[in-house]
Amino acid sequence: MALVFRAILPLLLLVLGWPAAAQDVQPWRKDGANNFPYVYRVLPAEEPEVWRTNVVPLWPNEVCFGWTLDVKGADRMVDLTEILTLSSPSTNWGHGPETIIENGNKATTKLKVRIESNRLSRAWCIVEGDPPGQYRYDIFIDGRHRAEFTYCAVKVPNDGSVRIEELTCPYKFDSVRNRELHLAEPIDLASVTAR
Repeated sequence: MALVFRAILPLLLLVLGWPAAAQDVQPWRKDGANNFPYVYRVLPAEEPEVWRTNVVPLWPNEVCFGWTLDVKGADRMVDLTEILTLSSPSTNWGHGPETIIENGNKATTKLKVRIESNRLSRAWCIVEGDPPGQYRYDIFIDGRHRAEFTYCAVKVPNDGSVRIEELTCPYKFDSVRNRELHLAEPIDLASVTAR
């Protein structure tokens, strides 16, 4: 896994076509319009191709997968905790000092980030050694669990015979689960474990 920072975010926002009015995350409601997983492919000397999908081809150094979350309120700095859990250990994590890897299959990243125009988005890229299977992002903002995005990482040929938009997942699950918690106190993130 290699972490992708905000450098490509403006391009993705343009390509994905955002709705004009932002809405808040509703309690555990599927919302493909405002909160969604995406996959993008970057080839040398080409513009990225972007798809709203949760099926991720395991094409190292070409494909990245991420999430976009709609968050109500003014532009502001927040504490983001992103927990990425893979189906099994990866043999190659590329990450910064803000990320801690556990058991080879779970990366917990804690950052201060800015919510701009009611949007928050991040991505990781596929690298050699990433396993096939179900991947999950759990997203916490200011200590509150705000969303879960589930992906299907699949091994498919990278010879031009496969189109990302035609891929399907052999597993059955909801790709996006969102919630707005109404808690008096933030969740203790030290107690959060993979399900």
